[in-house]
Amino acid sequence: MKLQSAMEYLTTYGWAVLLIMIVIGVLFFLGVFNTANYQASAECAMGGGFSCTNVSMAANGLITYTITDNTADPVNVIGFGCGTNQSNAMLQYKNSLPQQYYLPVGDNVTTSMQCLVSPTTAFQGGQVGDVFSGYVSIEYEDDVTSSISLAYGRVSVKIT
Repeated sequence: MKLQSAMEYLTTYGWAVLLIMIVIGVLFFLGVFNTANYQASAECAMGGGFSCTNVSMAANGLITYTITDNTADPVNVIGFGCGTNQSNAMLQYKNSLPQQYYLPVGDNVTTSMQCLVSPTTAFQGGQVGDVFSGYVSIEYEDDVTSSISLAYGRVSVKIT
């Protein structure tokens, strides 16, 4: 009688454990536990009194973002940059901007550019859904003090 009771116990709970294992396996297969599926489409944290919004990156590696001047004074933008690390977020558009950007306090400008992986090599993009992590930069001249400064921001964006 004890053996029959033990077998019934193992059979009953064995099926329950097997069912739970199958459900967990299906959830892993569907990617429910993959944190990359829950990555925000874009994040940008800019320093130096600027904010960075509306970040997007195309599959060809072209990044577009909006920078807002939250500094104490208006600024003249000298250049923008983007790179896979802070040293490569150099100002590839310095002195070759299509127009001079004057940013009053609270105003913004949207720019697009190719990010750099080295001083001479552009980021060639990736697969749609991949996440690009890097840096954006802005070099600017304070309109009141005439001092030139550089501000960096950390960016993480899902390629679309």
